[in-house]
Amino acid sequence: MKKQVIRYSNVGSAIIILSSLGAWESIAFFLMAGVVPGTNITLSPLAMTSLLATAGVVCLYISLHLRHGTATPPVMPKRRYSKV
Repeated sequence: MKKQVIRYSNVGSAIIILSSLGAWESIAFFLMAGVVPGTNITLSPLAMTSLLATAGVVCLYISLHLRHGTATPPVMPKRRYSKV
């Protein structure tokens, strides 16, 4: 429970910091129009499509890799009084 509280407070802090810096708008402009934040460079639609496709494949690979085999099964405690 304590770890979850710490995790949620860290995520909340990151959201507050990103919203105060205006990062949400920069991310939205980058994803929709290909405008690189902080510069006047715009990416072509082909470059944006290939970038987003690569990111999607990486996310899919990571999620499938984590789902199959890397998670450890829960350890059950030994039974007490198994012999009567």
